[in-house]
Amino acid sequence: HGSRKMARAICSMCVLLSACVSSAPVDTAGPSPSPVLPPLASLPPGGPAPPIPLRAYVVSMPISGLELRKRLRARRLVRRLARAGLAEYELVPAVDANNSVALSASLSGSVEWPNSTNAVLEDVTKRKVAMWASRQLVISRIADSGKPGLMLEDDVVFHPDFARIVTRLLSHLEDVPIAIGPQRRVKSGTTPAQAQGGHGVPWEMIYLGHCMEYPDRLARCRRVPGDGTDAFLTPIFKGGCTHAILFSAWGARRVHDTLSTWDVGYLKGLHGARFTDVNVGRGADYQMTRASATGKFAAMEAWPELVVQQTRAEKDLDSAFFATAPDWSTPGAPPRQDVIPLPCEKLRQHRRRHRRMSHRRQGGQMLL
Repeated sequence: HGSRKMARAICSMCVLLSACVSSAPVDTAGPSPSPVLPPLASLPPGGPAPPIPLRAYVVSMPISGLELRKRLRARRLVRRLARAGLAEYELVPAVDANNSVALSASLSGSVEWPNSTNAVLEDVTKRKVAMWASRQLVISRIADSGKPGLMLEDDVVFHPDFARIVTRLLSHLEDVPIAIGPQRRVKSGTTPAQAQGGHGVPWEMIYLGHCMEYPDRLARCRRVPGDGTDAFLTPIFKGGCTHAILFSAWGARRVHDTLSTWDVGYLKGLHGARFTDVNVGRGADYQMTRASATGKFAAMEAWPELVVQQTRAEKDLDSAFFATAPDWSTPGAPPRQDVIPLPCEKLRQHRRRHRRMSHRRQGGQMLL
């Protein structure tokens, strides 16, 4: 008798559980993300942006540690590319600085590595050469493609309006493919504009992300036409960081050929007493940005900064060099007010005044 009562109680409990399950709302959005996945704080809300007619080449750095960590990083990168409208992309494996065989094979010539007891500087030297070789692979692919391409590092965060601004920028470059003259020039050598008798030259590279720049020192600016977020192009005064550069096919070929033997001169210049932190830190990215600032490359910068590195977006740095970095990593927060150079701000104010005057002439209300 006691067994029959227990069986009836168990059956009643099963009926109640089945009713609860059948009445529970069905999650049509699919399973919830795994708890091991970190929140994608740097991503703007919403789904993928409309695709941009541009191919991105991402330098995929080697990651030490568990395989799960590599998959999570790759997943975050792919989602960021999709939400930025970069549907066409290619992950280019970077040269591993810790792999002595691969690092030696990437050298352009026979050269001896500097001997030193400073293990930190030796490690920095290997990383500088590895990054040069990795960038050369990407730049060469852009040059061979015959059309503009975007070189990215794999730790980047995109502006929330990246897709729309870059689409406008590409359209503007088709209509006006002429670069702005260099901000400053060196005495030795000639700039591309000087080599062609002072006439404008086609653009070769545009820094979509930059750092260590002085916005108050820039003297010229060009507005990118279009609605929405104001976008501008300026020459380079003292730009830095090569985590996001838009190359033309011709510009990629020139940069690749110019830096083709950089590693040999770099390593030869570090022997003996010249093996210092200053000389070690002057990698290929330093030479590229210096050549861009002095007019040897027809290079420009995009404002506002459209791409920042994740380390800069996640840390609140007090340095004045990074004061222009937008805060895109805070969940649900709007981006920080972007800083633009003074000539660009004058263009923005002039456009606003022109719009107010036009609206007044039409008999409407004043636009604010």
